[in-house]
This record gives sequence, structure tokens and C-alpha cells, in this order.
Amino acid sequence: MKQYSEKDLVDTLKKVGIKKGSTILIHSAIHALGKMNSVKNEYIPKKIYYCIKKYLGHKGTIIVPGFFYNYARKKKYFDLYKSPPCHSLGIFSNYVFKNQNFIRSKNPITSLIAVGHLANKICQKSNSRPYGTNSAWEKLTNFNSSILFLGIPLAVSLTYIHYIEFLAGVPHMYVKKFNIPIKQNRKIIEKETFAYVRYLDFNIKVDLKKFEKDLKNKGLLKTQKIGSGFISSIKCKDALNFGLQKVLKNSSYFLIQKPNFRKNTYPLK
Repeated sequence: MKQYSEKDLVDTLKKVGIKKGSTILIHSAIHALGKMNSVKNEYIPKKIYYCIKKYLGHKGTIIVPGFFYNYARKKKYFDLYKSPPCHSLGIFSNYVFKNQNFIRSKNPITSLIAVGHLANKICQKSNSRPYGTNSAWEKLTNFNSSILFLGIPLAVSLTYIHYIEFLAGVPHMYVKKFNIPIKQNRKIIEKETFAYVRYLDFNIKVDLKKFEKDLKNKGLLKTQKIGSGFISSIKCKDALNFGLQKVLKNSSYFLIQKPNFRKNTYPLK
């Protein structure tokens, strides 16, 4: 497995278009990048975090997914500062959750964990809705943020597509109400919330490989090799504008195939 240095990481961030003062949402599988020079494996998440933080500077903002899927799967209440991110989000998200003073957006299923200059404006001042007006995802976009992929392809990690689908009003997704509390340090701040979910029937399966390829061909997704893996980045607004263009022409653009909607079954043909 190849190694990389702190300087390699900073140089790669520059090559994929991340500038000082940027706001970045990070999806990660940092083990895929390989070994970091002179750093024990258990300290790599910390080293990467502080390397990025130092590069971005005091006006930078680091955001990681904080999705708490047990809210819907196991009907557990969501506490902004007690409920850990889903394990599948990787060790980097969990490092930030356990070790940094963060601000977290209020929707359990689409929660974002933010540290830095715009953390309060993006997360604390957003509402508890999954997407749409005044959501953390709208604010993330409006602040001209970037999405950074550390060792993980866009095609297997880009949850931002659901924000695009929400704005486009695709037929295979709907808004579902949950009467499970949202808490902040064990104090209830909301008694219910909503999630943007996919219909379980109709053979609906996501495939973003085409989207990733199209973004690369357009020069919107920038990718650079580092260590044993790759780092990529894209501007939220570029993903949004290009994705909307595609989805408004074909509502199944992000899917393997068109949903098998059945006659007289909701949603109706």
C-alpha cells in the first residue's frame, strides 16, 4: 500500500480546486488512501482533520455527514449531541463527532455536522426539514460549498442527489412523517420531523456511475491520485445545476432503470 504525506494532501486539495477559506462537505473512506507517512493508523483521522483545517484557515468550514439512520430504522429519538453518526459513514465522521466542538443540523436522516466559520449559519440556523427552503442543504449550496471525496468515489457516496431529486420532484421519492422526538442534550426541541424517502416497492435502485462519468467529462468533477487512492471534488452548485438539467429531462437519471410503477397503485401511472 502506497504512502502519502501531509504535503501531498495539501497539494492534492489545491489540484482538485479546494481553496483557502472554503466550506467543504467531506465524504470519506480514508483507509483507501493508504498509509500516512510517520502516522500510526489510529491517528490518521486526526492528522487529516487538522491538515485540512490548517489549510482552509480561520474562514474555512469542515462538514461531515451525521446521518442517524436508527431514527427511522429502530424508532430511536435523535439527540443532536448524543446520537452518533451511522457507522457506515466511516471513521472520519465519527472522529469529528467524538473529538470536535461541532454544530449539527436538526434532521436525523440528513443531519450535517459542521466545524468552523459557517457552521452556525449552515446548521444551527437551519430548520429540521430534510431539504428545501432554509434546510442545511440549501444553506450548504447557497454558501458556494464544495463536496470533497477522500478515498471514496462520488458514485457510492453522493447523498446530495436527494437534494437535487427533492427540487426536481421525482416520482420515486416522497416525504414521510415521523412522530419521534428530536432532542438537544436530552431536552426535546421538536416532537416530530419529516424524512425524504424512496418507495420500497417498484424495484427502485440508485446507480450514480453515469452521473459521475458525465460530471468528469464536463470537467465539473476534479480527481487526483494520492497514495493508494484518489481525492475528488465538485462544487455543490455545479452538481445541482448539471443534475437538475438531467433529472428534469429524465426523472430516472439517478436510477438503474425506470421504476416499475403499477396501474392503480400509488404513485399512479
